[in-house]
Amino acid sequence: MVTAQAAPDAAERRRDLERTHFHGLFDAMKELVAELEVDTRIIFVNRRVRDLLGLDVDALIGTRALDYVDPATRFEAEELWRKQAKSGGLERPITFGVPRADGSGQVFLEITVSEQMLDGQRRYLVLARDVTGRHETAERLEARQQELEASIARSRDELRASRLRLEDQERLAVVGTLASGIAHQINNPLGAILAAADFALLEPDVARREDVMRDALARIASETKRAGRIVKSILRFARHGATPKWLDDLGPVVRRSAELCRDYVRDRGGVLELAVTLEELRVLMSPIEIEQLVVNLVHNAAESRSTGARVQVEVDQSDSRHARIRVRDDGDGVPSTAIAEVFDPFYTTRIQEGGSGLGLSVAHGIVEDHGGTIAIDSAPRRGTTVTIEIPVRRRA
Repeated sequence: MVTAQAAPDAAERRRDLERTHFHGLFDAMKELVAELEVDTRIIFVNRRVRDLLGLDVDALIGTRALDYVDPATRFEAEELWRKQAKSGGLERPITFGVPRADGSGQVFLEITVSEQMLDGQRRYLVLARDVTGRHETAERLEARQQELEASIARSRDELRASRLRLEDQERLAVVGTLASGIAHQINNPLGAILAAADFALLEPDVARREDVMRDALARIASETKRAGRIVKSILRFARHGATPKWLDDLGPVVRRSAELCRDYVRDRGGVLELAVTLEELRVLMSPIEIEQLVVNLVHNAAESRSTGARVQVEVDQSDSRHARIRVRDDGDGVPSTAIAEVFDPFYTTRIQEGGSGLGLSVAHGIVEDHGGTIAIDSAPRRGTTVTIEIPVRRRA
C-alpha cells in the first residue's frame, strides 16, 4: 500500500531523474545552456561553459550570470534583462562579450532566453551560441568599410582639387589666348583719349578753344570709364566673380574674338571663315566673356578633325528679339548618344588628345548668364554646328 507521503517522494524522485537526464543531455550539447533565476543567479549550467570561458561549473552555481558580462556592456545587459524579464523572455537573440577566465580575450555569445515555470517558480532557460568568429569577421568588415569610406573621401577631395586645378588651367589658357584682344580693347579707349588730347592741344582757333577743350575732356572722361569697365571685367573674370555687363555691338566683339583664333586654326591645318552682319546688334553683355565663349567654340571646331577643319563663324539676327552666333565645322562630329552630355563639366570625346572637357561647359554657363540659349546639331562624319541666341536691345 502506497502512503500519502510516498507519492510526493516518488514524484520528486521522478523530477530529479528527469532533471538529471536533461542535464546530461545539455552537457553533451555544443551550445552553452544555463537555467537562471529572475535575478540571473545560476541554478544550472552545462559543461560547455568550461570549454568556452574556462570557468568551473560548480563555482558558478549561485552566482549572477550578469556579473560575467564584459564590464563595458554590463549596464546595458542589466537594463535589457530587467526590461525583457517582465515580458517572459527576450524578444530576439542578443549578443554580448564575456571575458575568458584566463584573460586571453572575449567570447561573444548570441543569447536566446525563454521563460519556464517549475514548481510554481519562474525560471529562465538560456541558450548561448559561440559567435566569436562571426563577430570578429563583422568587426574586420566594419573596419575595412571605414577604411574604404576614408579612402573614397580622400579620393573625392583629390578629384575636387584636380577639377579646380583644371578649371584654373582652362581659364589661364583662355586668358592667354585673349591677351591680344584685351590689349586691343584697352588700346582703343587709350587711342581715343590721346587723339582727343592732341586735337585740343593743336587747335589754333582761340575763339573755339573752350568748346574744343570741353568736347575733348568729355571724350577723355567717356573713354576712361570705358577702359575702367574693361579692366574691372578682366579682374572679375580672373577672380571667378560675376562680370558686369553693358550694351555693346555684338558683331565687332565676335569678329575680334574669331580673328584671335585664326593662327590657331591655320596651325592645325584648317581654315577660318567669317560672316558677320553689318547691322548693329546691341546686346547687354560682358565682352570679355563673349570673347571667351567664341574662342572656346572656335578652338573646339578647329580640333574637330585631325587633318584640319573648315571653321565658319557667323553673326546675324535670328528674329526681332535675338542675335545669333553660329560656329560650324566639317569635322568628325559627335555621336547622338553623347549630345546630352557635351555640356557636362569634364566630359570630352578627346581625352587622348588632352581635352579637359571644360570648353563647352564654360560656354554654356556664359550663354545662360547672358539670358541666352545654346544648342548643338551634330552627327558622326557630318560636322557640328553650335548655335547661340542672345536677346538684343533696341535703342530707345
